[in-house]
Amino acid sequence: MVTLYGQVRTLNANMRALEGGLKYAFKASLDPSIADSRTKCFGRFTTNVPIPYSIISINENSGYNPSLGIYTALQSGVYAFSYSVYSRSESILIHKVVLMKNNEAMVIVKENNRDDKQDSGSQTLTLHLQKGDQVYVMLVSGRELCGELQYNVFTGYMLYPDIDYAYSAEDLRFLSHY
Repeated sequence: MVTLYGQVRTLNANMRALEGGLKYAFKASLDPSIADSRTKCFGRFTTNVPIPYSIISINENSGYNPSLGIYTALQSGVYAFSYSVYSRSESILIHKVVLMKNNEAMVIVKENNRDDKQDSGSQTLTLHLQKGDQVYVMLVSGRELCGELQYNVFTGYMLYPDIDYAYSAEDLRFLSHY
């Protein structure tokens, strides 16, 4: 009976969590107006810079901050992230863009091509995040993104939440009777 009660309570808690509007998703693209008016490029900074994707298509529960370009996990769980990089320039094409989790590099898209004037790349990965973890895409120092900046996109969404299996005080009082 005690085991069955615990399983039913856990199932009820899981269902409440899943029904409780756990919608964590965002999609943002880079605004071409942030480019230098002369070079039409974003970049060639002297330090690494988070990319502020500020054109928001989706921002469920407002976990993504377009001013900073940072997604902050509002719930612990497993998330999927993807970003695409596009750059076109009349000069040498060099970009290096890194997806970061709490200031640690996870995946990289880079281009040192000197043969053509446009290139693109993308990365997709899943990460386990704790509440408060931050994920962002960073342009590496000395690199740049040029041309149609709106083709640079950053997305993320929760695949599934961590479920807390801890018993409440009420559960423990009930279980102590058996």
